[in-house]
Amino acid sequence: MTKTLPTPGKDWALFLDVDGTLLDFAATPDAVEVPAELCRSLKVLDTSLGHAVALVSGRSIADLDRIFAPLMLPAAGQHGAELRLAASSAVLASAPSPQLSTVSERLRRFAAATPGVLVEDKGRSIAVHFRTADCDRGDLYRLARRAVRESGGELELLPAHEAL
Repeated sequence: MTKTLPTPGKDWALFLDVDGTLLDFAATPDAVEVPAELCRSLKVLDTSLGHAVALVSGRSIADLDRIFAPLMLPAAGQHGAELRLAASSAVLASAPSPQLSTVSERLRRFAAATPGVLVEDKGRSIAVHFRTADCDRGDLYRLARRAVRESGGELELLPAHEAL
């Protein structure tokens, strides 16, 4: 039995994950490449859905705008800590945790002593990339869990692909 897929219409909205879905992972966050054809396709799709296409990412919205330029779409950045409801609207953002800098410093010390570990401070979140690291990842996870726990319950540790 062949099923017919519904035709996308003006009452549809698409929320598209960026890294690892729309874009291939790269060795570092700055090394990702957005094919021009992808931007053209997203623009056509956004127009056909009445501007109801949004990007969802752990990246900041400023970083999404940089890598997808000149295309700007509604977006959720930093795992929801930033929101832009329409391409032309302002970015709404939660206040960064005062504990974030303490956790970041602990992770940066680990990264400085561990080749291939990269700490990316996004303003309202921190990403620790270890895609190219040759280290005991258990040590990194234990340090991160301890740092988050000692932050007073204000922060949350989210595992990602070759990152946290």
